[in-house]
Amino acid sequence: MNAEKEALKIVNNTLSSIETVMKDWKAADKKTKNKFTERIERLEKWHATLMQWKKEFLAAKSDQRYKLLLQLHEIGKMT
Repeated sequence: MNAEKEALKIVNNTLSSIETVMKDWKAADKKTKNKFTERIERLEKWHATLMQWKKEFLAAKSDQRYKLLLQLHEIGKMT
């Protein structure tokens, strides 16, 4: 159970950080936006993947959550 809570804490913190970066990027000037567009697109994809993982994790029964915790490790490699 502690691993589950820790995983959700990490996911929530990561989602928050990604959202902050995306918000700052949207407020940036055009030159900055053009320079970082590819990275932002990757962040948006990662954000969507984490949101989907979180949704599945919260809906999963306890016996399914272990598999999702292992999957989270693979998602972390996306960065």
